Amino acid sequence: FLRMIKSDLYSMRVSRIDLTADFFDMPDVIKQQPYLHPDTIYNLLVNRQLRVVDHNDRENIKSISGVNKDGIYETVYVGSRKGKSRGFMRIYDKKNEQIENHSYRLEEALSCESWVRFEACFKGIYANQIGETLLNELLIQTDEELITFIAGKICDKYIFKFPNNNVTNFSDVLLDIASGKE
Repeated sequence: FLRMIKSDLYSMRVSRIDLTADFFDMPDVIKQQPYLHPDTIYNLLVNRQLRVVDHNDRENIKSISGVNKDGIYETVYVGSRKGKSRGFMRIYDKKNEQIENHSYRLEEALSCESWVRFEACFKGIYANQIGETLLNELLIQTDEELITFIAGKICDKYIFKFPNNNVTNFSDVLLDIASGKE
């Protein structure tokens, strides 16, 4: 999309960009339940049974919040959405969202048992840098390179680990994609 609107007539800059990773029917190996759900992630985060680190293994997240519906957290926010925050992550039940809103991907939602979306929202200078990379046709030329780039940017800031330092299965998938293994 950015390349489609690129022009010599004006300059543009990305001030916010949301990068997503969708997990369809991802097993919940954490709680030994059939499928991963934001409620599991929220409870583990607030009980300090799960931590979020960046690519340097630093914990920079100061706030965890969620949207509770009938006692179940359907949306989790990692990081602050307010102020001078450089970004945050939203984890939510995409299947439920598509069904409730009768959205354009409704058929896709109905064809799976579980659909959890991890949405990393980057703002400011970091978003601008991501936008510049995406506009550079020499750096990203194929869909595979784009997927690898997106997974890498998400993993730069958000890797989910257990207190014993083991990586969760969903972060492991993203790390493999970012490294070109998948």
